[in-house]
Amino acid sequence: MLDRKQESEIFDRYVNGEPSTKIAIRFGVSYPTILKIVRKKEGKVRTSGEYKRRFNSKKEKEIFKKYIDGLSSLYLAKKYACCINTILEIIKRNNGYIRTNSESHQKLSKKEEKKIMIGYSKGLTCSKLAKKYCIGYSTIWRAINRNGRTRTSREAMGKLTEIDVKAIVKAYLGGESSPKLCKKFNLNDPNSILYIVRSKGIKIRTGSEANKLTWKDPEFIKKIKKSYTFERREQARQLCIKQLKEGYKPSKFEKRIMKLIKQNHLPWKYIGDGREGSFFGKVPDFINTNGQKAFVEAYEDNYWHDKTYVPKRRRHFAKFGFKTIFIHYKDKDEIIIEKLNTEQEDKKAGEENAI
Repeated sequence: MLDRKQESEIFDRYVNGEPSTKIAIRFGVSYPTILKIVRKKEGKVRTSGEYKRRFNSKKEKEIFKKYIDGLSSLYLAKKYACCINTILEIIKRNNGYIRTNSESHQKLSKKEEKKIMIGYSKGLTCSKLAKKYCIGYSTIWRAINRNGRTRTSREAMGKLTEIDVKAIVKAYLGGESSPKLCKKFNLNDPNSILYIVRSKGIKIRTGSEANKLTWKDPEFIKKIKKSYTFERREQARQLCIKQLKEGYKPSKFEKRIMKLIKQNHLPWKYIGDGREGSFFGKVPDFINTNGQKAFVEAYEDNYWHDKTYVPKRRRHFAKFGFKTIFIHYKDKDEIIIEKLNTEQEDKKAGEENAI
């Protein structure tokens, strides 16, 4: 998936101190893939301790000072693009006192609490206020409880007129989602919309029904199309070309069977990678090399290999005069060898009868 230029860029970024998680997000891969590339280029993978000490002494002093001045560890973690534990480790190294949860909740000044209450009275939700002040949701909730009373879902719905309620019900029946209606009518929680709909005796849509409606929404489809850029399409195309050239890699179970075939000198060849092409519209895993019309299928208990897989596959190849041997991933080595040898025994028996 990644070419040589990208791999060299990943290696340079990692060596210069950029975290593997950030690089992974940038290139659209997992962070273990980044570490594999670094090891491949014979680079040293940082330990967790080394990663935590990626800030120099000046930055650490700056972070320490801001924490003592009252800024939360969550805010500092977001600002310096690291986790909360990294900030707390810096405070410990500088012999600083780490605030308890109760102390951090009380760190809001009276002015800030007043501003929070004004925002809440105007209709802002706790989550929005938490993002605005870079503190936890529960901190906002406690501040509101200290200075007043929290809103209930029914109080939020009390702002709506009868005309609004009728419009909500009509829009919901028309296929509009509860989050959209929530924004449209300035409500705090989509559950408020569902409460109104239930109170009118209307059945709430299931998750699958809601998903079908979202895929019919032209705005949602536009967003999906925008995210599916030319670069992503080209990347997918290149991957398909690579798979067609190189073939699909065998699974661990298939590799196990290949090993047994090699050790016991059995007349079977692996064709599951697709290089040999398809056989009657299907790609079996192994084919007999002794002139016998026989295939081997290795299967597991998953979505692709359901209860109908074995009978369907057997019937399909039987139409063209091919026998199919099925090997389950739980079968022991002895059973697998026995199954693979049955075809040879059948051949010998046929030759003896002919004589």
